[in-house]
Amino acid sequence: MGDDIDNARASATTVRQWIREWWSRLAAGLAFATVATVTGRVSYIHIKALTLALGQPPQVAQIMPFGIDGLIVVGSIALLQAPKSQPWLGWLCVGPGAAASLFANVESEVRRGPVAAGWAGMASLGFFLATFVLERWLKGQATGAAEAASPNVQANDSEDGGGEPSPCPHSLAMTAEEGVVQAFLHIRDCLWEEPSQRKLSAAFGISRPRVAELVAPYVTAAAEPAMNGSAAGA
Repeated sequence: MGDDIDNARASATTVRQWIREWWSRLAAGLAFATVATVTGRVSYIHIKALTLALGQPPQVAQIMPFGIDGLIVVGSIALLQAPKSQPWLGWLCVGPGAAASLFANVESEVRRGPVAAGWAGMASLGFFLATFVLERWLKGQATGAAEAASPNVQANDSEDGGGEPSPCPHSLAMTAEEGVVQAFLHIRDCLWEEPSQRKLSAAFGISRPRVAELVAPYVTAAAEPAMNGSAAGA
C-alpha cells in the first residue's frame, strides 16, 4: 500500500514537472503557429498578386510565395543547426528571403500609396521576426539543456593564485540520470555549493524521490568521513 502511494506521488510529481518544463514551449509553439499562419497567408496573397501583375502564369504565381517565404524557414533551420565553423550559413537563405518577401509585399500595394505599401510589408516582416525569434529561442533552450546535462569543465585556480589550473574531473553525462549525478558532484566538489535536489529534479525532469535515490550513495559517502572524524575527536 505504501509503495502504491509513493509511486502515485512520484507520478504526480513527474507530471507537474513535465507541465512546468513544457508549457512555455507549447505556448511558444502555438503562438508561432498562429502568427506564421496569419502573416504567411497574407504574404502569400500579396506575392501571388504581384506575380500575376508582372505577367507570370497562374501556376508560377501559386508556387512563388513558397519559394520566397520558404527561404526564411530554411535559413532559420540552418541557423538552428549551423556548425560552429559556419555560423553564418543560414543567413544565405534568411537574408535574400526576407528582402524578397518584403519587396514583394510592399510592391503589391505601392500603387495605393506609401501607407498601404508599408502596411502590406508588415506581413513579411511579421513572418520573418516570428521565424527568427523562434529559432533563437529554440537554440537558447537547447544550449541551456546541454549545459545542465553536462557540467562545465572549469579551471580552479591554485591556492597561491598561480600555476596551472586543474580541470573539473567530472565526465560528460549521456543520460538524464547520469546528468543528475554529475551535476550533483560538480556543484558540491567544484563549485563548493550545497546541491539542491529540488533544482536537479526540475532541471532534468526526474522526480524528487528518484533524484534522492541517485545521489544517496554520494551523500552517504560524504557524511561517513565527517562522522568518523567527529567520533575520533570525541
